[in-house]
Amino acid sequence: MPELPERTATWLRRIQNDLFDLGADLAVPESDTRERLRLLPEQVGWLEQRCDEVNAELEPLRSFVLSGGTPAAAWLHVCRTVCRRAERRVVALGADASPETLRYLNRLSDLLFILARDANGGEEPLWVPGQNR
Repeated sequence: MPELPERTATWLRRIQNDLFDLGADLAVPESDTRERLRLLPEQVGWLEQRCDEVNAELEPLRSFVLSGGTPAAAWLHVCRTVCRRAERRVVALGADASPETLRYLNRLSDLLFILARDANGGEEPLWVPGQNR
């Protein structure tokens, strides 16, 4: 993995742990009444706070962002894409998945997008409509 800012690397280590919690949550259907490890709203709130923190440092978007840029940003876009795929699969589980797992994946994909923008240092590749016509 390319070099990441220290705060991003630290956050990703926390997210890796949260994803194991998410896996444990998904392993037991929501309808199961036994006490099990579940994702907590605080874990989703932490992601939302990180999104707000990094977004405050970025210029507002004026166009769609293309995946790519720096190697770190490109990898973060890959992670975001995998996260969105996981989110779609959790949606397909319906009532068997806890609502918090879906919220977590949704906010995580947003954070990964924002971190990719940050990793590009404001020089992200933007979509140019009709460029190849």
